[in-house]
Amino acid sequence: MNINHKENNYIYIIIISVVAFVLLLLFSRLSFLFDRIFTEDLFLAWHNTLEFLSIIMAFCIFVVAFYTYDLTGNFRSIFIAVVLLSVGIIDVLHTFSYQGMPDFFIKSCAEKATTFWMIARFTAAIGIVIFSFIKPDKKIKMSKHFLLLFSMIYTGVIIIIVALKFDMLPAMYVEGVGLTPAKIYGEYIIVALQAFAAFILFLEYRKTKNSSLIYFICSLIISIFSEFAFTLYTDVYDKYNMLGHIYKFISYYLIFQVMFVEMVKKPYKDLTSAEKQLSSYSDNLKLLVEERTKEIKDANKKLMEDLEYAKNIQMALLPDTSPEMGGLGFSSKYIPYKNVGGDFYNFIKIDDENIAMYIGDVSGHGVSAAMLTVFVNRTITSKRTSEGRNELLNPASILDEVYEVFNLTNFPEDIYLVMIYAVYNIKTHALTYASAGLNTYPIIFNDNNLEIIKDIEGFPICKFSDYYKPQYREYTVQLDKGDRMILYTDGLVEAKNKYGQQFEFNNLIKLLEECRDRDTYQLSDKIVEGIRIFTEDAQITDDISFFIMDTDIDSR
Repeated sequence: MNINHKENNYIYIIIISVVAFVLLLLFSRLSFLFDRIFTEDLFLAWHNTLEFLSIIMAFCIFVVAFYTYDLTGNFRSIFIAVVLLSVGIIDVLHTFSYQGMPDFFIKSCAEKATTFWMIARFTAAIGIVIFSFIKPDKKIKMSKHFLLLFSMIYTGVIIIIVALKFDMLPAMYVEGVGLTPAKIYGEYIIVALQAFAAFILFLEYRKTKNSSLIYFICSLIISIFSEFAFTLYTDVYDKYNMLGHIYKFISYYLIFQVMFVEMVKKPYKDLTSAEKQLSSYSDNLKLLVEERTKEIKDANKKLMEDLEYAKNIQMALLPDTSPEMGGLGFSSKYIPYKNVGGDFYNFIKIDDENIAMYIGDVSGHGVSAAMLTVFVNRTITSKRTSEGRNELLNPASILDEVYEVFNLTNFPEDIYLVMIYAVYNIKTHALTYASAGLNTYPIIFNDNNLEIIKDIEGFPICKFSDYYKPQYREYTVQLDKGDRMILYTDGLVEAKNKYGQQFEFNNLIKLLEECRDRDTYQLSDKIVEGIRIFTEDAQITDDISFFIMDTDIDSR
């Protein structure tokens, strides 16, 4: 019987019931045929064959369930398997004590054989009722060895009672008379228990549509007919006795079938199916990976193109030449950490005597940082057209303006920038500057001397206007004609080599002193070369930018 079409499962129950009933009628009508097949000489052989086949199936069910329990954790399966183990052992005693069997470890006796039979059937019926109330997905942390021990103790007690206290038990069969009322009514009670269990399992089937339950229901139906047959015989070699054993064999086979399928065959089928699906998924995955890889490559290519475009825009915002003003000149270098960076600088000619310059560093890197550099350039250069040239002459006012405008934007709270803004007068050689937290020291040097400007305190440009209004302070330093000044971001002195060592401020001072005889452009190249030699071309971790202002570039 292959049950796999859910809409036909009710038909199987009906067919099994009808066939079992017809078989019972045929046995009552075809007594002469039974006498030819199941002669008295062959009855015992047929009986033992059917019994031992049933016992073997019961033991197989137990072994499979016992050794798969650790993997499945299915308490329902291990429970019914332990019940069938006890029933199988008791059935062994029933078989060996059957009338006509040689005396082995128990004397053959129809009365004892019938008693063992009834105990086994009661054990099976009560076990199947309990089984029907256990939820199919029930996970109980109970040791299988404990269940096995309980089964052995139960079976041992039964053996002891039947062997030593047999007279205390109600008689089930009387030689020469037949079945006793206790035996017949006992069979009816077993039938009632089996019918009740079948009803509970049928309700579960209607809810879950688990086809395996049909096997149990059909097995119980056949077992019910078996018990009815065992109420009809008058002799242990009677045809109804044999019919009951045939029913029992079929009933056990159906249980064996479902237990074998559930615990052995089905996992292998599922594994085979899973392997096929996995193989199919693997093939599809290769194609999917190839497609996704191509999409990622295309997206990455587009992103790199966009980043390169953004880099070109950012580089276009940086001054490539310095304003021509009476011998004043600038040389600048910019090395972004990524395609686009967060450093910025610029030179703005205010009038024929004054030039503004600034350099700064934005927190973070990438496109977001680059957009902030655009904001700074736009904010400062807008003052040139909207407020007049005099506004650019006041470094503190410019920083105030940048701070206020920044706090009106929608930039994230954790983004900030540091910078220095300075104005140089080519006639007076006065350099006026204000700092917004730039953490590097400007350096003024010439052929003979080198001076570090340490008056460079200031508050960073950040989203803090609700709590603090900074007062940016202006400083003035007097330069001489021929002096040079370098302004730079911290990426220059914090560049690291492969050992994690930083280039540091002292190395920059040493390099300036060694190369002070070079012109401004050569000096800028030497600084970049010095950084690359120190880092050994290791990946930089921050943007590097600087510019050198030369107050008398014509003389070099």
